[in-house]
Amino acid sequence: MTVKAQNADGINMMRLLNRPRLRRKDVPDYLRTVHGIDIAYSTLSKLATIGGGPQMQYSGRIPLYLKEDLDRWANERLSGSVRSTSARETAQVERIVPATLQQNQPTRVNGLSPVTTHMLGSQVTLAIQAAGGVVALARGLGIKHHQSVYGWKKIPADYVLRIEALTGIPCCELRPDIYPPDRFPPLPREAY
Repeated sequence: MTVKAQNADGINMMRLLNRPRLRRKDVPDYLRTVHGIDIAYSTLSKLATIGGGPQMQYSGRIPLYLKEDLDRWANERLSGSVRSTSARETAQVERIVPATLQQNQPTRVNGLSPVTTHMLGSQVTLAIQAAGGVVALARGLGIKHHQSVYGWKKIPADYVLRIEALTGIPCCELRPDIYPPDRFPPLPREAY
């Protein structure tokens, strides 16, 4: 007599282990035919990275999705029935946000893109705020593409004195490694 392995609910364990799983490239076809949700497998890959996608399992490096998990995820994404776009209900699922983003909420400097102090150096953020935004700082310095300012971890040495003249922030505060405060004391404010 052979005994089949069962879980606490009395379900055959081999049946649970042998449930059909879909590879990531097969999931969009399943969601489109069953739920009418049009999503690319690359979007599923991004959701797997940032969170908010369906649950998955790995077989080595290959992500596999259970149909039950896909059905549950698709139903959670949908809102209730509405008659108007202005009376739209939100879906029940909240987006999963990493703890680092919850603590350091981005501040909008120029109204276009968020700037956080962990992305840019504190002196760069100070210069942007004093100039009135990224675009204003870039124009004041004669920089053609203001997006290049976002690549600064610290203010380039070529621009320190020009930013001092533009914003009034002393060079010893902008780059204390190049202009130490003991050798370059701040100028009085009336000099600006």
